[in-house]
Amino acid sequence: MSSDETPRDHGDGHQLDTVLLRKRADGQRETLAVDVEAIGAGEAEDFFAQEDDLIVVPVSGPKRVLESMLGLVRVGINASK
Repeated sequence: MSSDETPRDHGDGHQLDTVLLRKRADGQRETLAVDVEAIGAGEAEDFFAQEDDLIVVPVSGPKRVLESMLGLVRVGINASK
């Protein structure tokens, strides 16, 4: 986990990296990049969530496309009723 890194994005504002937002003693939040793949592979240390931590996990591109398509299908089904 590295401190104060800017999460990568798709160029459209959608985040690629999992991040941990942790409140510091001064009340400000710091952004910590979390390499989930490296943790899963045993190449990086686990981290422990603390009180008031926010963990932001991005939605994958394929999942976002599928959810968009399903939303269109739902709209089409509702429109045909």
